[in-house]
Amino acid sequence: MSEVEVPVVLADENCLPTYGSTLAAGADAKAFIKEQMILQPGASILVPTGVRVAIPEGYEIQVRPRSGLALKNQITVLNAPGTIDADYRGEIGVILINHGQQPFVITPGMRIAQLVLAPVVKARFVMEESLALTSRGEGGFGHTGTHHYPEPQIGDNLLAVAAPYRFSLGILRIQEYYSSRESIWLCLAAHFVTYLGLGLIIEKLL
Repeated sequence: MSEVEVPVVLADENCLPTYGSTLAAGADAKAFIKEQMILQPGASILVPTGVRVAIPEGYEIQVRPRSGLALKNQITVLNAPGTIDADYRGEIGVILINHGQQPFVITPGMRIAQLVLAPVVKARFVMEESLALTSRGEGGFGHTGTHHYPEPQIGDNLLAVAAPYRFSLGILRIQEYYSSRESIWLCLAAHFVTYLGLGLIIEKLL
């Protein structure tokens, strides 16, 4: 596993993040507190770590929950994964939230989160009038359902459904073409033919 050097300044030498195993992806961050903190059910709290870092350009550090705390106590990182930018020089703080039913006690030196160094690719956002069409389209949250069903076998019924689907998709492309040119009548005609194509699909399915 490759390594990247990350300079750190610590409030105490015991604050140094450490890996729990040879191939661990995240280094454990510890609570840098003098007295215990009580995290009530449903509440969140900012826990200091006593760690400041100089992350190399082209990287970030992600703050992730510890699986043991999540499973046993329902304690997790509120903004998981939290992002520490390469130009931040302040102390790393971890926002913990208690999703459990009982108060949770955070003690000095407790391992509360994992720090994962990850490469970053910066996006260059380019303004366009429209986007390329996909089979998913604007389908958002949960549009694929919670279970996977096998693809139907190619046969007469599938071919009957596929034909009007391809027809309707072609009409949608025509609609987008004319909509971008602000031709209201052609746009309305494209809408009408689109609904006609969708009606054919429903008829075949029924």
